[in-house]
Amino acid sequence: MTQAFRLLGLSGSLRRASNSTAVLRGLRDALASKAPLDILPLHEVPPYNEDDDGEHAPESVRALRSAIETSDGVIMISPEYNHGMSGVLKNALDWASRPYGQSALRGKPVLTMTASPAFTGGVRAQQQMNETLVSIPARLVLRPQIVIGGVHEKVRDGCLVDEAALRFALAGVDDLLDEIGGSAVSSSGGMSVTTATPLPDAPRRAIRRTRRGDEKSEQIRSTATELFLERGYDGVSVDEIVRAVGGSKTNIYNHFRNKEGLFVAIVKGLCEDFLAAFVTIDVSALSIEEGLRTLALALLGILLQDRHLAFQRLIIAETARFPALGRAWSASGPQRSRSIIAQFIEKQQRAGRLRRSDPHQSATLFHDMIIFDLLHRAMLGDKPSDDEIRHRVDTAIDAFLHGFEWK
Repeated sequence: MTQAFRLLGLSGSLRRASNSTAVLRGLRDALASKAPLDILPLHEVPPYNEDDDGEHAPESVRALRSAIETSDGVIMISPEYNHGMSGVLKNALDWASRPYGQSALRGKPVLTMTASPAFTGGVRAQQQMNETLVSIPARLVLRPQIVIGGVHEKVRDGCLVDEAALRFALAGVDDLLDEIGGSAVSSSGGMSVTTATPLPDAPRRAIRRTRRGDEKSEQIRSTATELFLERGYDGVSVDEIVRAVGGSKTNIYNHFRNKEGLFVAIVKGLCEDFLAAFVTIDVSALSIEEGLRTLALALLGILLQDRHLAFQRLIIAETARFPALGRAWSASGPQRSRSIIAQFIEKQQRAGRLRRSDPHQSATLFHDMIIFDLLHRAMLGDKPSDDEIRHRVDTAIDAFLHGFEWK
């Protein structure tokens, strides 16, 4: 890379021994010769009050907005509080997005991360961060989520030092720098050509891609996602989506071909979002029981969320009419989560801890034992308790190992 891009780091934690800030310090040290990373403390940013905004906004707020505007890209990291991002970071985003229509983050490349002492790494907070940033609208780096579990064991002297965690996070920073580079090309008048993914049997068609076009595409998809989840496929028209997003129907037709194409793109995107943290869980050093338990609890934590339940109901309601939709969901959702479990089972088989069998069939058996009854109950309004979930997982592990473990 010939140009040194300047990055801004924002931590959603204020405490002196903050693990989130320690992650940014570790990245800053690792990136010193590649891309300067400035960490801006948020201690002085007051609670958002529109009465205090405008020409006489607090100095700390003006500094925040200026730092965002003058940076080439932003790295944001938050702990998870009560299944969401920290109030500190949400407050900073509220200030940065105002006044209305003048967001300092509009079109700004942003990479999100979360860190937590829990093994889940704060994944639920990251989902909330991404939803907020899309609405601002920032330019999110689309990649598997960066969640750092057990972070308290990976920090020393106020800095992230765990090599695996650093490599994981730095891979995301590389994607951010690539995104910035692509933005620079677009803003300087350059264009890139990519091939749109068509619906089955649709002819392939090359479309011109620009930063503004990508932002409009993401805005359409984000807005339509909420409308479809709330009202179903038939309850939403293209005209309503256009009214909510602005612009014309041509934007939808250019990016997604038609309403069905938009719907399939949303299904694939939601599957990726829901499973982004699951595919990054590292269970390689765990025992068979603990590895299966970790994967099972993480997957159930995702699938039993209210948002996912609404998504599941939508899929069931519409798949009969749109077989391509069902295929897209199956490939991007259940097949993908089963494949992660299959990889763990296959490694255990190679190590001689499980007898040989088809790892994908074994993974399907275990996956379905932990999922179907609890998910169906939740979809009917009877959400299982944490104790019920753990009991089901433990029972499934016991049944699975009695069938597949060496005697």
